[in-house]
Amino acid sequence: MAHSLMQNQLVVHGGLYGGVEDTAESQAPKDLNNKYLGVRAGATWFWSQRLQMGLNLMVEQRKYDAGFWMFPDIERDDTLFQTNLDATYQITHRLSVSTEYSYVNNNSNIPIRDYDRQIVRLGVHYDFL
Repeated sequence: MAHSLMQNQLVVHGGLYGGVEDTAESQAPKDLNNKYLGVRAGATWFWSQRLQMGLNLMVEQRKYDAGFWMFPDIERDDTLFQTNLDATYQITHRLSVSTEYSYVNNNSNIPIRDYDRQIVRLGVHYDFL
């Protein structure tokens, strides 16, 4: 769901999602089977016709059907938190530059699946058509 505010200068959005990942039809290990449920929320600010910035937040809970192969007696349970902050500047009608910072925290009861990650991305986008 999304809603535009402040004379279309701010768009806020959010939603719930869920699903099942099942490896029944593949050769992947069965310890990857899981059920997940999450919530997302965010906003995009249009500062001008050329500059926009966004903030997104996400929380997701995953319950795995089996133990991780290194810890077969522990049923894996993860909670993922993610925050993204991005900006895009439209240089010309076809050319834009962007940057993004992401922070990810995965809380897991399996020690090698418990981590924090930070990602910085710089990009150039050109539309040929």
